[in-house]
Amino acid sequence: MSYASNRDRKPIELEYSRAPWPISPLNFFMRSGYKPGAYDLTWDDPGILSINGRFNILGVNIYRSFDSEFGPYERVNQLPIGSRYWKDHTNNDLVTDEDVSSRWMIFGEQSTGMAGYGPRYVFKTLFNPIVKEASQQIYANSPHDVQVLVDGVQVPVLRVDGQTGEVEIDVRRYPDTGTQNYLPRWSPRQRVL
Repeated sequence: MSYASNRDRKPIELEYSRAPWPISPLNFFMRSGYKPGAYDLTWDDPGILSINGRFNILGVNIYRSFDSEFGPYERVNQLPIGSRYWKDHTNNDLVTDEDVSSRWMIFGEQSTGMAGYGPRYVFKTLFNPIVKEASQQIYANSPHDVQVLVDGVQVPVLRVDGQTGEVEIDVRRYPDTGTQNYLPRWSPRQRVL
């Protein structure tokens, strides 16, 4: 039986105190910010923790995961943040008047498996991924998330793949119940913006 005086370490030296890095800050809070997609992050100063006494703490690094709470994580800041506050938001730039007439992936090919659908017209944007407005990089997945103009006239969008930046134009004919006629559909000879 071993005696208390033969211990391999003093009781005040805990296992986790020997970690080669400082302990993360306590009392981390996240609140909704001033606009959709922005969050205010606050935390206590990690330098006041006794376990971090042997470190010279310059600041805190912020990591974000877009996939799940278990990662993978990407570091958001370039230098350690010396304050106890951070406004987390993604800067999404609105792209307008992008000429995609030279970036067709599918131009007029007949679709397979969809009887009567007709030709398909799919282009890829220069700036991708396409994300929803005021979001933390949530990919656009709805035709209502983008607006396609042909010669200044809005044309219907059938499909959007936000991750790859692909947009398919809807060339189907839709009835207009007000005029008892069909709405005009997109013509492949027009320029797409």
